[in-house]
Amino acid sequence: MTHQIPNFYVETLPAGAGAPTAEWACLGPQSISMHADRIHPDSLTRHDSPNGSRTIVVGHVILGDRIANVDVAQQAAYQIHDDAWLASLNGEFLLLHAQGPSLQIISSRFGYPPFWYAFVDGKLLGGTLFAAVWDRMQDLGRTGVNTQSLFETLVYKRVFGTKSPHPDIFALPPAHRLTLDPSGLRTSPYWAPDFSRKLSLSPQEAAEELSGRLKKSLQRKTSDGRRYALFLSGGMDTRLVLAHAAELGLELPCITINAFENREVLVARRAAELTGQKHIFMETPQGHYRSTLDEAVRLTGAMTMPMCMFHGHQEAVAPIADVGLHGHGFDYFFQGMYIPSRRYTILGRTIPYRTRRAISGDIVTDFLDTISYKLRGNRLSDVARPPAFAHRMEILRAELSDIASAFAGRAAEPGDTYEWLAFHNLARHYSIGDHWGMNTVVEQRTISFDNDLYDFYARLPSALRFDARVMRLCLERRNPALAQLISANHGYPIGLSSAERTLRAAARFLRRRLRPMQQSEATEFDRMGLPQQHLITGEWREAMYELANSPRLAALDFLDEKAAKRLAHEAADGKKLRDPQFLSLLMTVDRFLMNHTRNG
Repeated sequence: MTHQIPNFYVETLPAGAGAPTAEWACLGPQSISMHADRIHPDSLTRHDSPNGSRTIVVGHVILGDRIANVDVAQQAAYQIHDDAWLASLNGEFLLLHAQGPSLQIISSRFGYPPFWYAFVDGKLLGGTLFAAVWDRMQDLGRTGVNTQSLFETLVYKRVFGTKSPHPDIFALPPAHRLTLDPSGLRTSPYWAPDFSRKLSLSPQEAAEELSGRLKKSLQRKTSDGRRYALFLSGGMDTRLVLAHAAELGLELPCITINAFENREVLVARRAAELTGQKHIFMETPQGHYRSTLDEAVRLTGAMTMPMCMFHGHQEAVAPIADVGLHGHGFDYFFQGMYIPSRRYTILGRTIPYRTRRAISGDIVTDFLDTISYKLRGNRLSDVARPPAFAHRMEILRAELSDIASAFAGRAAEPGDTYEWLAFHNLARHYSIGDHWGMNTVVEQRTISFDNDLYDFYARLPSALRFDARVMRLCLERRNPALAQLISANHGYPIGLSSAERTLRAAARFLRRRLRPMQQSEATEFDRMGLPQQHLITGEWREAMYELANSPRLAALDFLDEKAAKRLAHEAADGKKLRDPQFLSLLMTVDRFLMNHTRNG
């Protein structure tokens, strides 16, 4: 590719060594080298204080109701040790504060931008791009691989806790400070969410409260006078953002990226028209997913699915916006995405209708068995070595039990703990690849990543969040036309409940039986563009054949290498798969190791 992935990197150096190639250097008892690649100047602020300290702000930090990177950098000189002050900061940011022999790195409560770090022979190195830290560890001769991390990627599409594919590289948890001083390296929290105190609100009151907080977040995220655009899909989350932007009179060009003008694009365009916003369709050219694959894999760090779609559109987006807004997070906050539920089938087909259910037995076991992002269809267990697979699951079970225990006292009901296990670090959710992908073309900002919205989510009873009850009502009250517009995902008005969609689905089924020549169902191409099955037999076919012959799979002790390679070869040959996600993830793991391991 012709451009670099945005990255901020920091490394401590021996005393007196200086930092001849660094963009910035804080020189004291130990030198601290810092540099940035493709980080927008407006999202990177440095302040040198009269007290001899230096503060770097990465991203956007909000103080009160406005982005205030400069003010926060100045105040940090005297308030960096105050947990209450840190907890008052909003937005997606990292703070780096150096004074004398001490360095502190502070994460936001959303864990974004992420910070990956290693402590090697008394030296700290870290950055916002995992692959950059991995590559530096390779330079230092630290070439180990943490197969437990790769195992979790292949079973759950993400990695839990703070681990990474390298045994010595860790993720800084949300709302934590990482401190390096003469006594060593340590992490400590400065804030933790509380789910134990639920609000007593009617659905109408909750919808208005959500609306008010969403508008405040939009105002905050657009308070620095730059050019903004919205990455608009055909679903509910970005549509809710669009409705509130219209109420605020915010000019927000809408960008939809896809391989062709399918239902996703048509629905997004109509949503933009209904709110008077300009819509821009950006087409991914033929070969796009092949040419961007390795850059996308580098961005994932072998910890999530490669999201190639956004890569390579920087030149097209640059004339339109400096900042890209999007709707990620509203689904798992306010659509009740991870509230334990029961699905139903009729005549072998799963219907939209679902109900809440109680946790069955141990929460961790229930979670591991039922969480929706666990792979189904073709999956690791089909091509695993059973004893090793079981051993890895027990390691994960023990880790999640510790995470659940640490959450004790902050949950009002078992479902809160279940959801906490699902995304105790928001920057490790499987969808984070979309955030990273957007950030390769423009500075991304996540509207749902707002302190007041997060607090509201934690305090809103599950009965109001389940089946997107409050979100649907909120959209209906703000813009009824947008609520009546279909969802590109299922083809029904987006404001309908799962029960109402089930009734309409039944009616549609009967009409097809009576008039089969006049009805057709939407395909995956209509809904999402190029499905993974198509990519595996098309633009990723060569990568799939490379996977089928990879020597790196032998290092995965939990994998039946021959069975996995046979599955990859059959897929590349065009044989039907129940679910291509597993092979896409295995390809991601393999290509990351191939491209970023010495003699890989």
